[in-house]
Amino acid sequence: IKDYVDDEKENRIADGADENMIVTLSEYVENITLLSSVEKDSGEEEDDNNKISLMTIHASKGLEFSYVFIIGLEENLFPAANDVFSLSEIEEERRLFYVALTRAEKAVTLSYASNRMRWGKSESNAPSRFLNDIDKQYLSGALPSSGSRAASNSAMGEAFARQFNGGYSNYGNSYQSRSGQAFRSNPQPASRPQQTPQPASRPQASMPTANHTPSADFSQAAVADLKIGQKVEHDRFGFGIIEAFEGEAAGLKAKVNFENGGSKTLLLKFAKLSIVR
Repeated sequence: IKDYVDDEKENRIADGADENMIVTLSEYVENITLLSSVEKDSGEEEDDNNKISLMTIHASKGLEFSYVFIIGLEENLFPAANDVFSLSEIEEERRLFYVALTRAEKAVTLSYASNRMRWGKSESNAPSRFLNDIDKQYLSGALPSSGSRAASNSAMGEAFARQFNGGYSNYGNSYQSRSGQAFRSNPQPASRPQQTPQPASRPQASMPTANHTPSADFSQAAVADLKIGQKVEHDRFGFGIIEAFEGEAAGLKAKVNFENGGSKTLLLKFAKLSIVR
């Protein structure tokens, strides 16, 4: 994860972003999925039965799995908030839902949470409108009622908010489901824990400040001229030694051990490295 964060910060700063920008965990999950090769090998069927693939719906296009689980089927989540998305964008999310459904060869499990922690607050949203688009003959389990749920500032929401006051504020775009419903055979609402301890606050990771001033003779080297063991100068991270290369073509990366800042993996199409003669 650290390598990804360093690489992503490098890329964004090269595009003009603030050095203090934050890369969220949800972005890491989405991008690491898109970068991974998730292909089904019919010759390794037995091994496939012993793993779970976590991915976005976009990344699942063209793939098929025996069983698929689609979570978070709630209004303001899937689809996203009406005041953020236009009708055409909600229709696009409906098409994405169809894509997710059709990834399953045998069965798909659909679930929504009755109450979840999100952005440090408790939310109680209605089940997704997309659930009502499914013909009942294909469902095992009753569809949720069409009546609206209590808003996120309901009494229950306020109680959760008080209980977890600030407890999730450092977790970025995270959420924790309290209870909900899953559709297949005899679905039952998940029981809510009687007592949930407040999570300890997570220390904020500190990253070395990049305040290096390039040398007067700094000249960006061609990627083809870079070699393992070379001493190089980065325009922001300073001097270091190239330890390894990984990837190829436009995705070629170099692992550089800097004198100040330690080891970093840099995407060479963005990184500015000068060979120290």
